[in-house]
Amino acid sequence: RSTSCGSAERRGALRLANGDTVTIHATGKYCVPGYAVQFAFTVTGGTGKFQHASGEGTIDVGSARNNPPTAPEFWSGAIRQSS
Repeated sequence: RSTSCGSAERRGALRLANGDTVTIHATGKYCVPGYAVQFAFTVTGGTGKFQHASGEGTIDVGSARNNPPTAPEFWSGAIRQSS
């Protein structure tokens, strides 16, 4: 079974119950087929009370399964609000 690896990047936002968002940028390495990946993320801001937020952490993504592929994600880190 052959494995191919490359860099991976994500940009996105987490929407909170009150409508505020926290935006992130994450980079990591992803190997296929079906291997786990770990991203390092940076909080780049947001909206509402998270407009000037900062922070960092990791996102661990488990091995992909099923068709279409799905995988669990485990987030760890800190988000700091700025007043």
